[in-house]
Amino acid sequence: MRKICFLFILLFLIYPCLAEDHFVLGDKEGDAQLIFPRQVMEGPDGNIYIYDSHSFYIKVFSPDGGFLRKMGGKGEGPGEIKRGDGASFNFTYDKKRLYFTEYFEGHRWITFMELSGKCHSVLKLKAGKNYAISRSVQLKDRSFLAQVAFFYKPEKKREYFLLRFPTALVKINPEGEMGTEIIKTEPVERISYHEAGRDVPIPFSPAFIWTLLKDNSIVFTEGLSNAFNVFDMSGKIVGEIKTPLPEPRPVTTEDLEKWKKNYIDNFRDKRWFNENGTVIKKYTKSVHEKKPNTYGMSLTPGNHLLIAGSRDSSSKGNPYWLTDLKGNTVKKVEINGYGLEISDHFVFAYIYDEDENTLILCLKRKGNEPDDLARLEDVIRKK
Repeated sequence: MRKICFLFILLFLIYPCLAEDHFVLGDKEGDAQLIFPRQVMEGPDGNIYIYDSHSFYIKVFSPDGGFLRKMGGKGEGPGEIKRGDGASFNFTYDKKRLYFTEYFEGHRWITFMELSGKCHSVLKLKAGKNYAISRSVQLKDRSFLAQVAFFYKPEKKREYFLLRFPTALVKINPEGEMGTEIIKTEPVERISYHEAGRDVPIPFSPAFIWTLLKDNSIVFTEGLSNAFNVFDMSGKIVGEIKTPLPEPRPVTTEDLEKWKKNYIDNFRDKRWFNENGTVIKKYTKSVHEKKPNTYGMSLTPGNHLLIAGSRDSSSKGNPYWLTDLKGNTVKKVEINGYGLEISDHFVFAYIYDEDENTLILCLKRKGNEPDDLARLEDVIRKK
């Protein structure tokens, strides 16, 4: 018995990570390094999948943080990613494969990958107009519920064009045909001197945030109210969830001027800006009256909503609310970073190191979701 105890103590001394309940991914050199992680999910095999848009790879790590393999990579063939900053992945309903989609100028198909990293197949989509998919979920009947953006609509002003980007939640059947638009918005998102591009973003555009519930209803918000609508698959509103988020704040002249200064100061290509970007100086009044009060929402394994609120001057970090499906607060935390996810066995947080590099903190879950979020907050506070 003493020998066994001594062996365990020795293992913990040699491998201290075994004694910890959390680890960080992305701070190693080589294939395990992450430059711009945009998405993290726990796979059906228990491994951790992270999409790094800088490398065009979905990188796979073991439940203990060891690098295993990568899939995708830059390219134009099946199994490769054509547009790095516009790819999004998920897992098939039967949990057997991973699939990914791409945004404008990317592949016009859905790519299916074996979990081993091998390309399985592609599903070419059928649509009569230019489109891009930014996020999707596969349903039981092998169809997809997808957030689809369509090519912009220019709106002529006296000295410039405002560009609207129609966005819809669409059901795509297993043959790749797009069906009825369940939810649709047409927010103004960009501004340009030209009708056909060379545009820059404008701030405070409404959001397009949704999550699919277990009964196949959809919670949706544009971030312009603290009450979220619930839709059925036909697009009919069947309910409302009153959330604890504060009401959206109005956009002020000071907000707009602060955004302009920051944009100009940080724009790297000065020549391009002088030719095209100076259009923002003519944008003297915001077309959006309110600032969205949220930028993310997901359904957790415990059947809670995890809602990401917008940070204000009184917050120590980005606020997150864990609520039940009636909108009652179960737990609120504030995390320095820009993303938070809860999976079956982990809580993932996007955090920054001292050089402002983005890393993924992986906290191994021990109990219920409120307790795990409290532990995460404590871990980040001590770092």
